[in-house]
Amino acid sequence: MTETLRKLNATTTVVGSGTYGHPRRRVGRLVAVALAIVVVCAAATVGYSLLQPRVYGAQVDFLVTPRPDISDAAVDRAMMTQLMIVTSDPVLQPVAGRFGMSVQGLRDNVTAEMVGRSNILRLTVGDRDRSRAVELAGLIAGEYLNETASVLGVPDGPDAQPPTRSTVLSAASPLPSPLQPRLARALAAGVLLGLLAGAVAVVVLIRPRWLSGPAAGRR
Repeated sequence: MTETLRKLNATTTVVGSGTYGHPRRRVGRLVAVALAIVVVCAAATVGYSLLQPRVYGAQVDFLVTPRPDISDAAVDRAMMTQLMIVTSDPVLQPVAGRFGMSVQGLRDNVTAEMVGRSNILRLTVGDRDRSRAVELAGLIAGEYLNETASVLGVPDGPDAQPPTRSTVLSAASPLPSPLQPRLARALAAGVLLGLLAGAVAVVVLIRPRWLSGPAAGRR
């Protein structure tokens, strides 16, 4: 009797060990699959980014100073007006013509934004040649200041003033890193995509057991 109990206990221990070991191995395999998908997606996005042509950037910062007597709403409209002027055809046309480019082609490589909640208008120009990017940014800055002076002018008599005044805060200078490719951004996007794809793959691999388990029990 004692010998029989010993054998039964040993058999139960082996079965229990196998029962608990199998799910752990399955979880390990699922984790390995998910990690492999993340690595593949990250490598693919970084590789694709490296295949893109290198684009250098140059920036010019303007200080846009509003008149102290105008309302906040008027200041917001004036700031938006400056953003539209700096990328308008009258500003870009002379520069594009000088370099034998179309206005739209130049505009595609130009961005303008107000930096945060400040009065700093930042102009960024991209080009495959670093020195030409700086030259383009400088020329656009000059055309912008000329256009601002002619458009806003002095509206109603000698004592009137325009709603804003733009001055160069920092001259055209190259950016320390290229605008393209941006490896850190590509890596982050690849990791996020891989996590999503990995989660979907894990759900697909686990789902058959979820569906078959209750059905098998009812049978």
